Formats: sequence, C-alpha cells, structure tokens
Amino acid sequence: MVRLVAIFFACLILPNFVQAKVSVSPKKIMLGLPITMIFLGKDIETDFEKVDKEALKKQFEIYDIDGDSDRIRLVLYPKVTGKLTLPSMKQGKIDFKGEVITVTENDEVAIDWKRPVIASVEDSSQPIFVNQMVTWQAVVSLSNKANKATFEQHPHYNNQLSYQLSSEPYQTETGLLSDREYFSMSVTLDKAGNTKIRTPVVRVKNTSTRAWLFFDQTAYLQVNPLASYLPVNTAVGKLAISLSDLPLFANTGELVNLKWQVVGKNVPVHLLPNLSQQLGFQAGIEWLLIDNRHQQLIANTGIENRLEVIQPFRANAAGFYKVPSLRATYFDVESQQLRDVFTAEKTILVAPPWVVWVLNLLAYSLLLVLIVFTILIFVQTLAKKLLITRLKKAKNVEEVWLACHQWSSQLFLRSANISVGQWQQLVQNQFASSEPLTTLIEALNQKNYSKIDAKVHKIAIIWANSLPWFHLNLLIVLLVKWQNDLTVFIKGNR
Repeated sequence: MVRLVAIFFACLILPNFVQAKVSVSPKKIMLGLPITMIFLGKDIETDFEKVDKEALKKQFEIYDIDGDSDRIRLVLYPKVTGKLTLPSMKQGKIDFKGEVITVTENDEVAIDWKRPVIASVEDSSQPIFVNQMVTWQAVVSLSNKANKATFEQHPHYNNQLSYQLSSEPYQTETGLLSDREYFSMSVTLDKAGNTKIRTPVVRVKNTSTRAWLFFDQTAYLQVNPLASYLPVNTAVGKLAISLSDLPLFANTGELVNLKWQVVGKNVPVHLLPNLSQQLGFQAGIEWLLIDNRHQQLIANTGIENRLEVIQPFRANAAGFYKVPSLRATYFDVESQQLRDVFTAEKTILVAPPWVVWVLNLLAYSLLLVLIVFTILIFVQTLAKKLLITRLKKAKNVEEVWLACHQWSSQLFLRSANISVGQWQQLVQNQFASSEPLTTLIEALNQKNYSKIDAKVHKIAIIWANSLPWFHLNLLIVLLVKWQNDLTVFIKGNR
C-alpha cells in the first residue's frame, strides 16, 4: 500500500522536473529573414518569463512571441551578419546550451542606420531634455529596382511616447545600379528619466512571397528635466520667427492680414509658441479669427516644423497703428540656455478711402517718375558709349562728323541737315561752352571731308570723354523730344 502511494505522488511530481525541449530553425539564413525558437514543456511560460533576454537582444530582435502555458514560440530577426550565437538560457525546466546561427549578407538591400546617438546614455557630453525631439533615420539602398521599401514602427513600440513616422521615403535618389531611399521617425521625449525606444522597422517587399525585415539596436536614453522655473510647454531645440510686411496704407474698416511664421528645428508642432497672445488690445483694432497652417519638412539633419499664422484684423478708426515686436523663447540644447528671438515692429496708416486713394496715387506717380528718370539716365549713358565707340572706328573726318551728328540726334537734335556751326550752337545750349568742344569745331572746319587726320580723331575722342554721363537738363529735352516723336507717329498713322 505504501509503495502504491509513493508511486502515485511520484507521477504527480516528476513531470514538473522534466526539462523543456528547445528547437531552433533554420540555423543558416539571409539577413532580413527570421529564425524561430520553440520552447515545449509543462508550464513553460512561467520559466520563460524569468529568463534574462538582454544577451539575446544584442544580436537578435524579438519580433513576435506567442503560444500558451506549455508552448512558447519566438520569432527572431538577426540585426547583423556573421556567425551569431543564441546565448544559453537556464531557468527552471529551461536548459538551453546555446546555438550558432550563420547569417549571410542580403545582396539586394543595404541599410545605413542613423540612430539618435546624441541621446544615448553613453554619450553624456550632449545631454537631451524633456520636450526635445530626436530623430531615427534609415538610408536604404536597393540594388533590385523591383523591390519596395517601407518604414514602420516596431510592433512592441513604447506607446508612452509621441511618434511621427511616414511609411514612405521623404527623399529618393535614383541611380543607374541602385536606388537610395531616406526614411525618418521622430520621437518627442515628454518625460524625464531613462527611456527606451524600440528600433523602427524597414520592410522590403521583394520578388519572393515573404517580405524582408531589418532592425537596428534599441536606443536607451537618459532624458534630463528642464529647470523648475520653466513652463512645461517650453520649446526645446531651435526657433526662428518672421513677420511679413504690412501695406503702407489701409482704408478704414478694410480687412488686413497680418502674417507671421514660426519655424522649429526638431521642435514638435504642439510646442511651437502661440504669438497671437502678444498682440494685446489696441483701441480701434478688431482682431478676427486666426488661421493656422502647419507644414513639416524632413531632412538629414532632422525635422523642421513650420507654423504659418494668418491673423486678420480691421481698424475702425483712422490713425497710425503699430504691430508690436513679437518674441519667442526656447531652450537651446547646444548652449543649454534660454534664447529669445524677435520680430521687428510694424506700422500701418489707416485713413478714409479717399485719403488712401490720394496717397496711393502719389506713391505710384513717384514710382513712375523714378522709372522714367532711370530710363533717361540709361539713354544718356548708352548714347555716350556709342559715340566713343563710333569715334574710335571712324576712318576719316566725315565719319567723325557723322558720329557726332548721330549722338546729338539721339538726344536732342530734330533736324537732319545742319552745319557744323549750328551743331556747335545746339550742343552749347545743352552742355554750355567747353574748351574740348571749341577745339573740335576748329579742327572740323579745317579738315572737313578730308582723309582722317590723327589730330581731329584724337580731339573728337577727348571731347566725347569730357561729356557727362548724366546731364539733368537733357532729361527735359529728351522728354520733349519723345513727346514730339510720339505726336508725329500718331498723326502719321491716322
């Protein structure tokens, strides 16, 4: 009887000490493909939970765990190539001696991971802070153009953090033999202390029926708190602000849009400061409903969030109104100090419609006068340059005289048939008498219509160089000449 009782209890107790069975397959794979570990045993789940898996995670990513109390299945993806070792595991009924896995290169995919190293626990020289945004990037090179890469979060990501991730590349470089695609994931660190960020996943759809998955190492971050006197919504990173110009004049009651832009480098959009609160109250100004427009740019240096704000307003009374200087404050990670950026103060004149109309008319008239004067100055300068060029190319005195006559015809002369003396009088009326002009006239009278004389040629160039590039009296003469030419043209076409 005693023997039967002992045998009965042995049958109940012995199964609990039977070692679990552990299988691994396959033992040789290509990077991007998984291996499977299966643990079989009575109540194996309890022992498996107590196993230290840190050594395993250094070379393999635990992508999936499923099963029940008596069976556990692990899906592991290698992170690197070479001969990798599944470490030994000893816990309760689990007594796994370890296994060597051979991981070969994937000839069609190469990935350059750019993890947030500035935030690593090991690198204390560049600490990170609460509210800072860090970026995890991957540059994927695909040698087979039939393959398609996408970016996704780890299935076991830390859901206590805020993520921004796009499955599609933000930049693509197409090459002759391979394509390079750039992916990015940003994480906002909103709590101080030790933080773990699981690697994002690169999924490559290929010509086989099974996608390839690629992983980086997990990042462990030491997030420092901000100073206690700073608001909890302090922007951390870099800020820049700009305020667009206002029109010079506006009608009373006219709708005017005040626009400014806040640019945050590695600053999450919800931490970009609200500058509209700084506008304050001004008698006579009615601030209307604000319009916010967000744009995000992703680059190799991180993420840039842009907030464009359109603040419409109207002034119901005439007068000068000022938009105050706007200020944005942020915590600069590099210097670990608070920084301020400012916009310039803007002014607008609000008046009744007829006053604004007159002011606009005066402004546009002034602009038109400036344009006309600029054209006239250009015409005078061009005429002098052409005169000097023609004189240098002249082969005889007749061509010297022709060059002088063409110059005066372009500026102020209306008559084609004119003597040297008459031409001298017209030039003196515009530029006053000068010694180079008198010398030129005497030389022309002596050598008229003869072969080129070096002295006449030289005298003419000296006179041309003595002419001013711009002469105020000629502006009115040119305007009158253009008006007369336009009148003749109109009459001739009737």
